[in-house]
Amino acid sequence: TKEEQQQLFYRYNVKGVYSQYKINWSGFNMLKAILFLLKKAMLEDENEYFHLFSGQDYPKKKITDFSSFINANKEKEFLEYHTLPYAGWDNGRYDRYQFVFLNDLFNYKTSKGRYCIHKVLLFQKKLNIKRQIPDDFKTIYGGSCWFSLSRNCIHYILDYTKKKPSFYRRLKYTFAPEETYIHSIVLNSCFKNHVVNKNLRYIDWNYRNGNYPANLDIKDLPDLISSDAFFARKFIEPVSSELLDAINHRLL
Repeated sequence: TKEEQQQLFYRYNVKGVYSQYKINWSGFNMLKAILFLLKKAMLEDENEYFHLFSGQDYPKKKITDFSSFINANKEKEFLEYHTLPYAGWDNGRYDRYQFVFLNDLFNYKTSKGRYCIHKVLLFQKKLNIKRQIPDDFKTIYGGSCWFSLSRNCIHYILDYTKKKPSFYRRLKYTFAPEETYIHSIVLNSCFKNHVVNKNLRYIDWNYRNGNYPANLDIKDLPDLISSDAFFARKFIEPVSSELLDAINHRLL
């Protein structure tokens, strides 16, 4: 609610950051917004780790426990990844790179937008129009975009973007570029040996409660209790209300 947002911004350690990016699901502007936020967060010298969340994430353990965990694992980078092509994506192909996706121009979450995006995609496949797969790296990586990364790692990502922008520019009109950009940079760098292949988030990768990944509900509580993750997603009202109350009461 607006009242809750106002209360949040009254806190000394919370800052509101605003930009003019119009973000559609799986569009290039999502990546632009993430990099914009990272640049802003890097201005605060005391920030040692950076954690990417959405408004549908929620802690399932105490923040003090999370802080202790991060302090005990300094210099480690928590980023879920796999090499591409990957059987779970694009039917095991490079579709997201080879075809033009107009998700920034059309909202996939609407029937009209979804129709336009698919129509353009089918036209390209019918005429066998394909873009070249990016060759900036020997291996391309991808995965869930949520992460917990060190300051040095974030500095490297932003510096790479500034000095070698070709990969960033190439990802325009690709599907969900935020799921491959940071992964490919980090895992083709000296930070690779420090990466732990997990993002510390509990996610149910099934279609349930009208969404994929699932919108969590009270039936997920046993799995949340047994999971070693520190956060979970996705939560949405009113489906997740009872679960959120249970988390606050039993876990937090």
